[in-house]
Amino acid sequence: MGRYFDDIHASCKTELCDLPCDIADSKEVAEARADINGFDGYVELGKALSRQLRYREAAEAFSKALDEKPDEPDVLRLRAGRYLSTLQTEKARADLEKCLALGGEALDLHYRLGLCDYYAANYRRAMRHFEVCRPLADDEMGIAAIYWHTLCSYRCGEPASLLSAYHTGMKVGHHFAYEKAVRVCAGDCSIMDMLSELADECEDLHYTITAYGLSLYLDRIGRNADACELIQKVLERDSFWPCYAYLAAWNDGNRR
Repeated sequence: MGRYFDDIHASCKTELCDLPCDIADSKEVAEARADINGFDGYVELGKALSRQLRYREAAEAFSKALDEKPDEPDVLRLRAGRYLSTLQTEKARADLEKCLALGGEALDLHYRLGLCDYYAANYRRAMRHFEVCRPLADDEMGIAAIYWHTLCSYRCGEPASLLSAYHTGMKVGHHFAYEKAVRVCAGDCSIMDMLSELADECEDLHYTITAYGLSLYLDRIGRNADACELIQKVLERDSFWPCYAYLAAWNDGNRR
């Protein structure tokens, strides 16, 4: 696995609960602070803060850049990502919709608009976004759209229509953890077999994605206690908390 963020980084508690983050600046953050030169300087600071998972501070830096260039789509997209990763879904939605209006990539933007709606419990609207994604996507992003669309359907009682697009042998690439959960939802693997396989998963990122999907499947088939137990295991494995599935698990627990 590649290095996604700095070793010294913010916790989910500070970022999701908007608490003070007292970690030291990385060398890159310190250098960016010392070289603020308007728009470009604030963008570089936001990117450096993002690598420390200091997403709320990063969003503020991107906002200062956008004060100078309000319609800069790349920076709007960066800020939208930071809002989404701190569950500020309405702010994220506004930026993503503006990016769409400015001609941004439909697949990327509709996928994240779907996540905004999922976190806001607007599951039917989220499904429509994921339905837009599927024909635009290759198998790698397609499996992610199928995963979230299916979970939305479990939450709102609509048909899981995108499951028909799933088939074994899809070239899912690094999104194999999504595929594992979808395989169970599609009836191609038993829940017991997949739970047994999941128990051996050592990477928190992959564990979280598969386990979150399986927890909703367990809830759907009436195994509510098992679903709750699995969600608790997800929340305990928080080393990759910016993962969208981890954010969903955390958000579910705090919405109850």
